[in-house]
Amino acid sequence: MKASYFLNKTITGLTAALLVAVAIWQLTVIDPPPEPAPQSVEANRPDAPPPDSAPSWPAPQGQVAATSDPELELVIYLQERYGATIEHGHSQVKAIEKLAGYLRSRYPDDWEERLRGMLSLAFPDRVDELMAMHSRMTGYSAWLESERQNLQALSPEDRLQLLWEMRRSFFGDAAEEIWAETLRNQQVSDALTELGNLPPDSGFRDQTQHYLNALSSAYGAQTDTVMALRRQELADRFLSSDAVQARLHDMPAEQRREQLADFRRALGMDEDAVARWQALDAQRDRRRQIGMDYMSKRQQLQQQYSGAEFQSRLRNLQQNQFGAEAEIIRNEEQSGYYRFTEPQVYGLN
Repeated sequence: MKASYFLNKTITGLTAALLVAVAIWQLTVIDPPPEPAPQSVEANRPDAPPPDSAPSWPAPQGQVAATSDPELELVIYLQERYGATIEHGHSQVKAIEKLAGYLRSRYPDDWEERLRGMLSLAFPDRVDELMAMHSRMTGYSAWLESERQNLQALSPEDRLQLLWEMRRSFFGDAAEEIWAETLRNQQVSDALTELGNLPPDSGFRDQTQHYLNALSSAYGAQTDTVMALRRQELADRFLSSDAVQARLHDMPAEQRREQLADFRRALGMDEDAVARWQALDAQRDRRRQIGMDYMSKRQQLQQQYSGAEFQSRLRNLQQNQFGAEAEIIRNEEQSGYYRFTEPQVYGLN
């Protein structure tokens, strides 16, 4: 049995109790785990990459690799996945989580007693260090659970400060390693907040450069790799900023499209993708113009007609303006939603 098959089987077999336990440790709402955010690319976006292929885990080597014992296969997987970096706090936490998750699902009554033995097989030179890390993880998880309501009652700034105090209290210097991705995400979030505080005469290109500098500072030598993997997510975060949208709304349409194209190039999109995005931006602008024209005419009808006459003329207007989409617009308005009263978010809709 290959390590990949074993891993997929064990993940599939996790019980609800395991999921609750992992959720407590990660505390997604308050304290997100130190993993890169998933790529938010819709399949029909102009620069969407092909679907990710299934992960290929390294095949076990040597005589032990022939075993059908899933626990030995897990040991081999842990050594191959985390062995080279097991001295780092982040790798220790991930290895322990992986192993503890398996043991909880298979031995719910005495999984913790088995943990040391499995760690001894996987990392015999570091078993005491790893068990100490496990103890800190358990203590931190218990603190998070006991303080959940109190944490939620705090302001975001006070909550973050308290979380970091407790992370350092439990994990010492390793806290920065374990939550490295959280720190980087915070740097980027801070940079987005700062966009609204740039000098009044700064333009969209100044905002773009400020954001790119923040990405470079946060990710260092990994910046290009991160942008390649998370390009659309990073673009969406930037374009969702109110300060960025204010600059874009102040521009003529052609200038806006040109500067959006420059921004996408700066994020590493190739010219074909940039051209597709420009075409989509132009299409969205045309749709918005049709929508604004419709809302103006709709208001005129409301002022002139009422009752069945208004509904009849409105239906004709919707058909003339939107064609095959008229029924969608009609249903939206019947539910109380008027899409063209919402501000256009340039680059996103």
